[in-house]
Amino acid sequence: MNTVKHSIASAPVGWALAALVLAVIASQTAYIVPETRQGLIIRNGAVDRAINVAKTPDKPASATGAGLGFKLPFVEQLQLVDKRILGAGIISKEMATADGQPIQIDAIARYRITDPQQMYRLIRSEDRLESQLSVELGLALRDAVANQNFAAAIAPEGGSMLDPVRDRLAQYARKYGATLVDVRINATSYPKGAAYDTAIGRMRAERELLVATTVLDGEREAQAVRNNAYAKAGQIYAASYGRDPAFFDFYRAMQSYQLTFNGKDSGKTTVILTPGEGYMKQFSPSSAP
Repeated sequence: MNTVKHSIASAPVGWALAALVLAVIASQTAYIVPETRQGLIIRNGAVDRAINVAKTPDKPASATGAGLGFKLPFVEQLQLVDKRILGAGIISKEMATADGQPIQIDAIARYRITDPQQMYRLIRSEDRLESQLSVELGLALRDAVANQNFAAAIAPEGGSMLDPVRDRLAQYARKYGATLVDVRINATSYPKGAAYDTAIGRMRAERELLVATTVLDGEREAQAVRNNAYAKAGQIYAASYGRDPAFFDFYRAMQSYQLTFNGKDSGKTTVILTPGEGYMKQFSPSSAP
């Protein structure tokens, strides 16, 4: 121990330089990949291996997960790639519909980098990927809007107009090692004028027609249910009459009496009957079932 102390005391600059060199080598050798990142080990400008790669339905996660790792100092470099869902958007992009009406759209595409090696090989960085996807999103939306009339373009959340945009952007993102999660329109603005009033009126008429059609279909189904119930009730009545005609006559007479003498309009009509009337025969002891 005394020898080491004496050596350090006699050559402090040399020992300091040696410690500095060791610290630099250690910093170039060890690395940490956070759980939210993917790691690429770059050697001679190409990806040597990937660490903590994002999991997809058709590709399980990398066997080497996040945490501490080691690489060759000065020969290999670490590049971190985000593992979370990212976004590429356009803000107030002006476009023209098929009927020549201008609209402005704010939209965003959400995606995840699932093949960082492919991304690095073709485009090198996350920022460039985001920029490329934003440009492609704007082009895809412009083409989609150009194929829609004004009323369809201002439909809630883009309506079916976004389907071709999603398909196109998903294919484009896949080429650069990314998986598209979704495309959403955040806001749509448009000049309010004759075209706007016409489009809104057409949309209102379509919704009213949809409501009327739904109500009509419901009434038809309800009538079908009622008719089916009446048919089944008739079958039950017929079967009951066949089993015991006397009881059936008595039951139907009781229903008729209730409707006649205890109905909602029974107090407005006076009925005079003689004991021998057929309508009163159920009150005769000889006619009891």
